[in-house]
Amino acid sequence: MNISEYAKTSNMAGRMKAAQARGASKLRPAMEKMLLTAGFVNRRQQAGEGGPLAMSNRERKLKLTFLRRLRRGLEDLQYLEEPFAWSSPLPKGARMWFQPEDALEVLEKTAILNLIQMCLRLVPDPRVYADAILDELASLYRSKGEDIVIMRGLQSHFGLPEHRRPFAPG
Repeated sequence: MNISEYAKTSNMAGRMKAAQARGASKLRPAMEKMLLTAGFVNRRQQAGEGGPLAMSNRERKLKLTFLRRLRRGLEDLQYLEEPFAWSSPLPKGARMWFQPEDALEVLEKTAILNLIQMCLRLVPDPRVYADAILDELASLYRSKGEDIVIMRGLQSHFGLPEHRRPFAPG
């Protein structure tokens, strides 16, 4: 399979257009080409086709720019907390500039779930992330006066570990 065939069968262009229609940034042609090439090279390596291909300096720079841009976007999400930092119940008739519904414009459930799913699919040890997510969920429910119990397998049916142990290692 050559890169042109890969481009057609992978439908990367279609997925990029769909992502942009949902609000993702438009990538420069050089960035799109680098991502297509990276997907093609990774697919070839996984299939055992051909030897490793080294990245050019330009491709390395594009990759670094791409990763930094994504990381910056994730860090930018923290700005959303600022308008709510000192929020407490308001006196009657008072109005906040940012309402909780405004956060939903950014933190839409499907987008957040897609991010979590991608994380669990792409990181080398997804259990570390899954455990941290479970800890956060348990903490949320505990703060509301509820307890949740999540059991992984039944491990000898009677010798279950303490259910209050943290999911993520210390």
